[in-house]
Amino acid sequence: MKDVHLNKLDASQRRLLQYGVILILVLFLVVYFFVNWKDTSPVGKNKVYLEDNQLHIFDDTYTFNGYPDRILVHYPYFLLIQANKPLTTIYNLESQQKEKEINDILLDYYDENIVYNRKETYFNDKNLGQYCDVAFIKDSDEILCITKQSRNFVDNRLISINPEMPNLWKRVYESDNLLTSVSVINNNLYVGEINFEAKQNYLTVNEQVTPVEIPVNMVYEMGGKPYLVSFKSELNDNTQSYYLIENGRIMKQEGNRIYFFK
Repeated sequence: MKDVHLNKLDASQRRLLQYGVILILVLFLVVYFFVNWKDTSPVGKNKVYLEDNQLHIFDDTYTFNGYPDRILVHYPYFLLIQANKPLTTIYNLESQQKEKEINDILLDYYDENIVYNRKETYFNDKNLGQYCDVAFIKDSDEILCITKQSRNFVDNRLISINPEMPNLWKRVYESDNLLTSVSVINNNLYVGEINFEAKQNYLTVNEQVTPVEIPVNMVYEMGGKPYLVSFKSELNDNTQSYYLIENGRIMKQEGNRIYFFK
């Protein structure tokens, strides 16, 4: 009976086979680490999130204790407002770089345009003729402003101001509730509201009012979708959380981190 030779490779062929196996293993490891790089990169490297009172913005870390400090997102810009300095630090979420620092308390920033308060509210160097508690730059011809209907009352309303014709402002929205935030995402108008007597919070989308369980401090864009966030305050038992707004539903996001970019 003849011997059966299972391996007819000579020494050089076996060496090539070993090299091939090693090359395949190296390629596998490269692909594996590339796919998982985003989640294994250093903390905050390519993310922006708030965990307890630690705010991570890419490579930078700040302590954020809430009011009077504020966080604003007007995509693609992220604003950290430190009221006591005063200083507004602006990051570009798309380039993942610090855009600039402005020694003032901004109400909004977009494409190098700013809104800020003096005795009245200004858009760049133009007086808007109102005092805005909250503002949103819809475009250079329209600033959305939440302002008191009277200096002697808490009730407020949302108005639209053209900086070139501030006296011809237009009423956009008002209700019996206190308005807390305004933003426009994907051509939809989002307004946060609170009724102190009923102790009820609301999110209004294009004038459709929905009760929510937490105060709406801000509605912002992440990954092309709208989210709402509630920061720590006495109104929510000093807790913080954020929610995805999708298909008419408001869904709480799990975990201890509030993400603004990931």
